[in-house]
Amino acid sequence: MPCPYEDFLDNQAGILYTDSIQQGGKMPRRKVYHLKFTKNRWVLKRPKAKQATRTYSTKEKALKQAPRIVRKQKPSQLKIHKKNGKFQEERTYGKDPYPPKG
Repeated sequence: MPCPYEDFLDNQAGILYTDSIQQGGKMPRRKVYHLKFTKNRWVLKRPKAKQATRTYSTKEKALKQAPRIVRKQKPSQLKIHKKNGKFQEERTYGKDPYPPKG
């Protein structure tokens, strides 16, 4: 079954492009990073980036170090994927431009 987001995938890293959302021009854009398994390495990469921010040999190392990098870029978001590429978890750092109501 073809991916419905196929036009938005980075063919080399399989990363789905997601644009940071800006609220009324007042909040800084959230910097989004994806952590995915690609070519026998765990890759931390921003959407549309040509090069990885960092690569890791194991997911355990990636989950210890990647949040430190992403957290420095507040407001930011880390989207963690499983080894098979499916979405697993999302972590948001700093003030969320779109906090849930209620």
